[in-house]
Amino acid sequence: MCCEVASDTPQSRRTRRGRRATSHQIWADSAKPGRVRLAQLPRRLSGPPQTLRTCSLALDRRCWPCAMTTAESFDVAKGKLPVGAWRALEKAHEAVASNGLPCGAALVDDAGVVVSEGRCSAFDLREGGTEPLGTTPLGHAEMNVLAAVPTSRDLSDVTLWSTQQPCSMCTAALDFVGVGSVRYLAADPAFQGTSDPRAGQILDPTASEQDLEPWAILGNALFLQGSLGRYGTEGGAVVRNLATEPETAELAIALWSEGVFAGDDLEPIAEAIWPRVLTAAQKRRQRLEPAL
Repeated sequence: MCCEVASDTPQSRRTRRGRRATSHQIWADSAKPGRVRLAQLPRRLSGPPQTLRTCSLALDRRCWPCAMTTAESFDVAKGKLPVGAWRALEKAHEAVASNGLPCGAALVDDAGVVVSEGRCSAFDLREGGTEPLGTTPLGHAEMNVLAAVPTSRDLSDVTLWSTQQPCSMCTAALDFVGVGSVRYLAADPAFQGTSDPRAGQILDPTASEQDLEPWAILGNALFLQGSLGRYGTEGGAVVRNLATEPETAELAIALWSEGVFAGDDLEPIAEAIWPRVLTAAQKRRQRLEPAL
């Protein structure tokens, strides 16, 4: 664990006051002289009184929630994640049981109410799915979401969340029916390292929204379970992602070998593996943005 909690003794409290530190701030060493404030923690946290935490990592002047307990860090992160994004992840997880392609999506209105949801069913190997488009070539997550919406429903006020960047087919359909906005957690790992025109222009949302990075890693680790389940570590998508997104691919392989995603409920699974997700996110950020 990269963070250490300072002991809560009278001497340590005097030392901390001398440094003008407060109990709700995280600090970390910077490459430049002095110390740089990184983030604010909630003033009220469960458990024993919180004291100054120090962190040896300087990741874009931010500290991941490693300073908090595992349960707190997951709960806080999930609490900030939009409802549609979490529901998309849950739908992706459902595909694991069908030996399909774990990609999920959800439509959410301005009030945060899920209007429609779906997962990719096009590649299911097991029967029993309930997605509208079934095992047809159109059965992508976003297309199943749209297929469950009445034609009369105005979609200009809704946001579609997907675990991965929609492909060119889904992008065209979302535009055609007038979905208000489209968000996603990660670039599509199926097209990593290829020039496949079906991908369209691949855009990584974590480049501008780093808070999404752990969720992108979780989403793509889920996604790669489909390839791993069919082809093992020799599958094309896995091999390409090992070259382009090694942190995610290595985590996906480890979780697959342990059968981690076999459970029915994603939340306890995600909470249990959250420290490993954060570690992968830290390594990825260090690779993409070397410390100053």
